[in-house]
Amino acid sequence: MNEGTAQQRRIANYLAALAHLLTGKSGRFEEFIEKIELVVSGSPTNLHSLVQLGPWVRTTGRTLLWIHETQANPLIPDIALATLRGNQFQCFENCMLWMGPNEDRASLVPDNNLYGSFQFGDDLTLRHDANAPDKSFGPALPAQKRAYDRLHSINAEQGRRGDKFPLPETTKVA
Repeated sequence: MNEGTAQQRRIANYLAALAHLLTGKSGRFEEFIEKIELVVSGSPTNLHSLVQLGPWVRTTGRTLLWIHETQANPLIPDIALATLRGNQFQCFENCMLWMGPNEDRASLVPDNNLYGSFQFGDDLTLRHDANAPDKSFGPALPAQKRAYDRLHSINAEQGRRGDKFPLPETTKVA
């Protein structure tokens, strides 16, 4: 296997682990990528880039997750979210994963808990809660650690089982 193929496999398996974490169930990767647009990037996004994606999100109606693995902290991906809420396009940088002790899936909490939280329902519709699960960063740390630990645990479990997920053709690499 060449280095490019190995990298693609690593990315695909990571995305499958993220889909498992956000849906609360394994085996939903294909369904997840049919409904959610994934952008894997070598650079972080910014508000300008997300706003430029607005027409595409409006046209397709698909939620977009922009995922960037930072060199400074490769265990905590930089996640941005672009979605429609009703007819309104919204985008959020710096989403953190958050998972309560009795939760089966993680939520996305954007920008320092100021804009509530987002969670995928069983039907993979993105639901918004106007209130963030924690009011500030400090109290959110245990739930964030739980979410990232679970993400890495799922990814490691997949590796031990030898699971192989194809990098979806629809996945954008920016």
